[in-house]
Amino acid sequence: MSMSIRIPLGVNQFIFEKNHERSEIVLDLAKAANPHLMMMGGSGAGKTHRLRKLVESAVIATGGKVRFHVFDRHGDIRCKYESSLLFSQSTEYGFNPLEVNPDPHFGGPRKQINKFISGVERMSKQLGSRQLPLLRMLLEDLYLAHGYDQDDPSTWIPDDPHTVRAKLLGKEHQQFVDVLFHQKEAFKEMLKAAGARGSFDRDIGCWWIHKDDYKGDLLLWPAKNPFKTSPTLSDAVEYSRRMLESAYLGVNSAAANRLNDLNRLVAAFHRRCEENAKQGRATNDGQEAPPEKIQEAKGKAIEAVKAYLDSVQTGRELDEVLKCRSFDVMQAVHERLLGIKAMGFLRDNPPPFDPNAPVWRYRLPALEGDEQQLFVHYVMNQIYDRAMQRGETDHVVEVVVLDEAEIFFSDDDDNIVDKFAREIRKFGVGLWVSSQGPKDFSEAFITNVATKIVMALDDNFAQYAVSKLNIKRDTLKYVVPRKNALVQMKISGEVQGGFIRTLFES
Repeated sequence: MSMSIRIPLGVNQFIFEKNHERSEIVLDLAKAANPHLMMMGGSGAGKTHRLRKLVESAVIATGGKVRFHVFDRHGDIRCKYESSLLFSQSTEYGFNPLEVNPDPHFGGPRKQINKFISGVERMSKQLGSRQLPLLRMLLEDLYLAHGYDQDDPSTWIPDDPHTVRAKLLGKEHQQFVDVLFHQKEAFKEMLKAAGARGSFDRDIGCWWIHKDDYKGDLLLWPAKNPFKTSPTLSDAVEYSRRMLESAYLGVNSAAANRLNDLNRLVAAFHRRCEENAKQGRATNDGQEAPPEKIQEAKGKAIEAVKAYLDSVQTGRELDEVLKCRSFDVMQAVHERLLGIKAMGFLRDNPPPFDPNAPVWRYRLPALEGDEQQLFVHYVMNQIYDRAMQRGETDHVVEVVVLDEAEIFFSDDDDNIVDKFAREIRKFGVGLWVSSQGPKDFSEAFITNVATKIVMALDDNFAQYAVSKLNIKRDTLKYVVPRKNALVQMKISGEVQGGFIRTLFES
């Protein structure tokens, strides 16, 4: 790293106590093998205070040119130079997990779907073998309805969001639908027959139905987004609700109802004919459905099926029917999306952090453990994508700080914390992580991190430190809470040295 970032950690305790000389222990990110750091210490060891001091010292050392993302699980890492926001189910801002990166190499709907599903899978209850492909298909079609073709990067560039918001102001109740020109009279007749509210919006250039009335026969006309914008989680929930209705009613309510009426009439007619033949009565004694009624029902069924066929837009409608044939599976997907939406932090309005503040603190105490995992997963993926798109660099641009990070590690190959440790160092992003002991960290992370700070450990973690970090058991006895720590730094191009007992000065 070309830009010198020298962060004081303390003084060499052995030299200070022996010669009363101050031999500073300094973390120089320009010389370190990578900008990653891990800190461990038991309850009361002073990890939070030390993490705060590290961030503040780094801000001074970098002149505020590096952005620090502090994910504060308990809301107690208040730092100087920060812009701080609380995230909860009630906040009006958040992150859109379905927002498409328009870059043709690093973006697109397919990558965004993969990241969204990966985040959902990290929650305590994973998707079933039938739910997973259904959710993927749902999201693919949702993107297509918003004008995003996953195979055509030219469709990944959105309309200006300010223009879109201005045109939609006061029209939040309108569900825009795709009505072909030759269908408009049939659409208007069905609106009238259903007593539904709707018309043609000349300003937008699209037909609409009131969201409360978009059900039943009106589902013949698929939803349409008249603007090129990334779908939101609310869009996914609404789309899954309509698919749930289709799973319950059939191909669609109009076609299914008309076909069922026709089948019942014909079946009843043939049963009655067979009974009459057996008993020697006339074929039509007035007790079965007369042929004219069957013809009338057949005509209505043909009209409904023809309207459905005319409404086919994506070429995937049959796939939808086949995959949605299980109401229970579709209901499970819909309820999962509802649960994720209820967390509140996955919204379309970006968080109003101060762009000039070097420290952005994400306060997460209002979120449950699963919610915190999902939050960190999505935001760190955004940072990762941004770094990859930026390309390799010889200086630190951003640092992610995770306190009490044990819940963010897992054995999954695509775990975002391990992914950061392995892959992100050349792209100007550091990862600073703290937890209570070495067993909270994955083997991959311990192997890849250059700087290790071991504070006073609880007894049940001591043996892990001995085995995983090659620290002598007797050495741990000299580590006192809030007073000192063992520090190991791997310098680029050098053999890794041992741990140095480091005395804190503040």
